[in-house]
Amino acid sequence: MTFSSDPAELIPHRDTMLLVDKVLEVVPGERAVVAKTVSIEERWYQRPGVREAAPEHHAYPHAALLESFNQACAVLVMTTWRSFSTGVLEAGVPMLGTYNNVRFGRPVLPGETMVHHIRIEQEHNESMVLTGESFVGEDRVLTVGHGLVVRRPAQVLGSGRVPEGQH
Repeated sequence: MTFSSDPAELIPHRDTMLLVDKVLEVVPGERAVVAKTVSIEERWYQRPGVREAAPEHHAYPHAALLESFNQACAVLVMTTWRSFSTGVLEAGVPMLGTYNNVRFGRPVLPGETMVHHIRIEQEHNESMVLTGESFVGEDRVLTVGHGLVVRRPAQVLGSGRVPEGQH
C-alpha cells in the first residue's frame, strides 16, 4: 500500500499546529521517516524582538521539536492502525503516554530541515512502543529512548468531531 507524502492526509493535525512537512518513507508496522523544515515565519519567532536577535538565539523551541517528533510518530501509528478505508474515528485516537531517555542535541535553526526517524519496537492491539532520532544533516538533534502510545475510541474522548476528510 502506498501513502501520501502529505502528512495532513495521514494525521488530524492542521495549521497552525501541523509541525511536519513531508512523509519521506513509511512502512506500516515498522518505521517512518518524516521531514520538517523550520521557518522564521513560524509563530515561535513572532514575539517582539525575536527576529531581530542574533541567529544563535533563533533555536527552535524544544517543545516544538518534540511535538514535531510526536507528529512523525503519529504518521507511523496512524498508517499502522488504519487503512485508507478507515479514518480516525474507526482507527482510534493515538495518545502519547510517556517518553523516556529524551536527549536534545544541538539547536535547530530556521532554514534547517529536521528528519525524524521513527521505529516501532513493540506493537500490541491498543498500544505501541516507539523509539527514534531526529537529524539535521549528520547532526543528531533529538533522541527518544522509548515512547508509549495508546489508542482510544474517538467517541469516548469528547465530541467525536474530526476535521473534514478524516472520517
